[in-house]
Amino acid sequence: MAKLKKKSNDDLGFDNLKGFIIGSGDVEPSEYIPTGHFRLDFSIIYGDDPTKTNLSAVAGYDPSKPLGLPVGKLVEFYGPEGGGKSSLAYRVVGNAQRMGYTAAWIDAECSFSKQLALINGCNPKDILVVDTKENNMTAEKVLQVIEGLALAPEIKQTVNGKIVKKPRPKVIVLDSLPSLVPLAVQTDSFEQQHVGLLSRLFSAKIGRIAQALAKNDILLIIINQVREKVGIMFGNPENTPGGHAVKHAFSVRLRIARNKSKEARLTRIDESGDEIVIGSHANIRIEKNRFGKPVFHTLEIPIYYEAYFPNIEEVIFDTGIYLGIFYIAVIGVLTIIFMLSYWLYNLSISKTVQSQRILAYPPYVRDIYGWLRPQTWSWIILTVIIIFLVVNFGFKDVDADYTEPFGSKHLVRFTSTHFFVIVFSYASFIYGFDVAYAYILKIYKLSPHDLHF
Repeated sequence: MAKLKKKSNDDLGFDNLKGFIIGSGDVEPSEYIPTGHFRLDFSIIYGDDPTKTNLSAVAGYDPSKPLGLPVGKLVEFYGPEGGGKSSLAYRVVGNAQRMGYTAAWIDAECSFSKQLALINGCNPKDILVVDTKENNMTAEKVLQVIEGLALAPEIKQTVNGKIVKKPRPKVIVLDSLPSLVPLAVQTDSFEQQHVGLLSRLFSAKIGRIAQALAKNDILLIIINQVREKVGIMFGNPENTPGGHAVKHAFSVRLRIARNKSKEARLTRIDESGDEIVIGSHANIRIEKNRFGKPVFHTLEIPIYYEAYFPNIEEVIFDTGIYLGIFYIAVIGVLTIIFMLSYWLYNLSISKTVQSQRILAYPPYVRDIYGWLRPQTWSWIILTVIIIFLVVNFGFKDVDADYTEPFGSKHLVRFTSTHFFVIVFSYASFIYGFDVAYAYILKIYKLSPHDLHF
């Protein structure tokens, strides 16, 4: 009987590692769920502001592929109250639904709003809402529910007394982490103190949750609040509940705060002509990002308070802003108006009077006058020059989110200064010389032949 060859330690090591070693390309997120704001999505993946970047020069950028939050990871939305954290989470859920996925919402704050879900493009009927107030769900039970949603092949839901099977959710939202109540806190009296209990719970279980999410490519969004450290006089006193362990587990951390300035409001004009506030801008800072280089600039996105869908005129207007052709259209319309008025002015006087006036000018003046006629190609060159000057120096005060041509209300402040620049430029070239020449003749009581230049 032949002896079995004894395996070396190296062979035993490789045998034990079978199935655990994977290719480097397999650890990348298989998909991204858009937030509905292209500037934010692009900054998360590439770390740059798309409005200040040549997109064609970005390596690996494909406009046909969605950008946003990576699936299979943990993402945190935190910030002060009323900043728009839940609204942004609703938008992510709405985008996941439009991609054909199911979403789950764990309502620990008991504040799920169907109206806010509709405003941000969600279908509330298709959201799996877990109401924690039923059966007094503890923090431990909520973590079990999250793991169960991530590992279950399908979800059974009771609708009108019937059991309906739905696919595993692609997006899970926990609203919010500080609202979770551990079992010890729920069973003890109000006088009993439990220091760091929720932080210790998440520190022990967050790794297990992260593995379940990565296994089935599920995005978990945890909405968090802010607290202030006691006794901090220098530096940032801001802190978030849940401890430091969850901060390490998050792949993306977004700080969301509402911009309270009057200029940040989004308005529309109702049927009676009154201005109605439909939203405001929120400032987003990417505090942590594992998928792109650090982002040091603050992003501004719109947060809506009511459903707003622009009509076809506003869509065309917004598209013109986005493509940069709105200003050219304004210049073109004014060009047509002034050229038409000049043509009508020439028709209002007889050809004899017009020819006599022109012939009375000195020879080189007649050449200049003829060069300025709208029938010549010089008007095309003049129009291009004025468009360049006005676009670069006249239109600097624009309140528009270029990353969302169809998602926000664009307000172009067309001031009297801009109008004066355009009117004066055209009027001076068309009428300026003729009026000045006639005015000089009238004041000094001269004839055209008396002037020698």
